[in-house]
Amino acid sequence: MRLVEEMGERRNVQRLMSDYIEFLKADSLRNEELLNSVKEKFAKLDNEKAAVKKHLESLPDLSDIPADALTPLPSLSELFKSSNSKVT
Repeated sequence: MRLVEEMGERRNVQRLMSDYIEFLKADSLRNEELLNSVKEKFAKLDNEKAAVKKHLESLPDLSDIPADALTPLPSLSELFKSSNSKVT
């Protein structure tokens, strides 16, 4: 009787182990896909960072431009001053 119970328990454990191994295999595949997805996103991010760096390096250096070469911006009062003082 004890031997029959132990054999039943061993079959049950064997079934549980088989199910667990299948679960681990499926989980491993899912994790691999997730890892590949993250690696692709990192590659895209690196490409974007390189593009931004290239763009920033192509901008002119404002410190090289003489200060008197640029016309100053008008003040706020000059911007909103009405050119016609008469309202018709």
